[in-house]
Amino acid sequence: MIEPIIIVGIHSDAKRTSNYVPYFDEGVKQDFGEYQPDADKYTRKIIKQVFPFIEKNYKTKPGRGIAGYSFGGLHATWAALNYPEEFSFSASLSPSYWVKDFEIFKEGSKAKANQTYYFDVGTSEWNYYVPMQLHSKLAILQNIFYYEDFGGWHSVNSWRGGRTRNILLLFAGTTDLSKYTWTIKQEIIKSAVTGNFYPRINPVISYTNGLTCSISYAATFILLNPDDGVVNKDGSFRFINSKDLKVKIIYNGEERIIIINYEEVEKIKAGY
Repeated sequence: MIEPIIIVGIHSDAKRTSNYVPYFDEGVKQDFGEYQPDADKYTRKIIKQVFPFIEKNYKTKPGRGIAGYSFGGLHATWAALNYPEEFSFSASLSPSYWVKDFEIFKEGSKAKANQTYYFDVGTSEWNYYVPMQLHSKLAILQNIFYYEDFGGWHSVNSWRGGRTRNILLLFAGTTDLSKYTWTIKQEIIKSAVTGNFYPRINPVISYTNGLTCSISYAATFILLNPDDGVVNKDGSFRFINSKDLKVKIIYNGEERIIIINYEEVEKIKAGY
């Protein structure tokens, strides 16, 4: 269940790239045509024109959020970081954080403790967004939430459903952060950008209201046979020898032990 909310959809037109992108990037220009990084101008237009109209014509309550996908997801994060007094919540579906070599990460420290941020990515469109959680300096699974949609694409079909539900529950729902279950996924992700493989342990937490998020960086990973491989703080791993890896995962005082089967991982990689 969520509280009643007002959702305002703003049509994107031929100026979409200019309106949403806050940085100049030669690669964006090559792929999407000439543009001006006018995200700040566009954001101020929303604040000065859209907000007063809604508040004049509808009964509102305190608290505003901004959400978007792709370039719109980049803008949603950027707008909340740079106008925290206007946006208490930001949600980004498959955001284009890659613009200007992840420049948005440098702005993560602007996030305020009274804000909530959500972002996600489909593993079939994989780009490495996980570290955004650390650049924000916010409390993971309290103020900043991340979700990996295994097999998800950069498409409306992937964004609807559970990922949209996550946004609504975080913004207008009630989540008891003390009541949850968690499971462990082993993901062998092939980057759609580089073609490289990204083997990863991804513990996923499910709260009782249906909110689902990754425990990336909130969990601790301990490799019990360190001579045979490496497991990093984000759950990514690699083999040193052709042997299985035994990993202890700790979250909020709970421990699980999993075995990463070397032959299974190599079989998955060969099947791509």
